[in-house]
Amino acid sequence: MAFDVMDGSGCKKICPKFEQCSAPICPIDPEWQKRVYKKGEPVCFYLRQHAKDPLWGQKAGNVARKLSDKVGEVYPQIVERYAPLKTALVRASKSPVKGFLTQRGECRNDFKK
Repeated sequence: MAFDVMDGSGCKKICPKFEQCSAPICPIDPEWQKRVYKKGEPVCFYLRQHAKDPLWGQKAGNVARKLSDKVGEVYPQIVERYAPLKTALVRASKSPVKGFLTQRGECRNDFKK
């Protein structure tokens, strides 16, 4: 089933991954509360990044500030509302952030101890 992108939301302008993303819950979608998430569906890249490192937006570089602020704002509401999504984000938080290596050449992950 295909859905039309609504230009009024501005999601396409804010998120660089919007065109390729198939996650049903988008933190910058103004109507995300009306969406349904089922176990096993894709998870927004930026929600996963926030789960791994809540301060990622301050270090994100070329990611729009508006996007990182919105993800941080709605993240607690999203994990409270969608239990299967919360489980997926907890699992994601245990894996390393892709692209950031320590001086020893290993992936940095502050959650694993």
